[in-house]
Amino acid sequence: MSRITIFKPVNRHISIIPHKRKKKETNVLLPEDYKEERSLHLTATILEVAPDCSPEFKQLKYDKTRKHDIVVERSMIQEIDVMGKLHYVILENYVLGIIEDV
Repeated sequence: MSRITIFKPVNRHISIIPHKRKKKETNVLLPEDYKEERSLHLTATILEVAPDCSPEFKQLKYDKTRKHDIVVERSMIQEIDVMGKLHYVILENYVLGIIEDV
């Protein structure tokens, strides 16, 4: 019997789903050691917010009418493996903005 586990962030962390950019296909041959230049920032969807986060983030947690995307600093995302399942968290200080539909 497998257990259901829930990951809840604490200490001003926000649990997110990072949005990965789609790789462009090209017919140009590139060297094997070529690395695509990556942006310093990316967008992510908020899953869960620690109770001690600022009111702006707590408000997003309780608004279930739409998904909430944020812009974060890519290098500050922490990948955590909990019982074989990956979770991504970021400290609220590294959230650069909230994307809202107008």
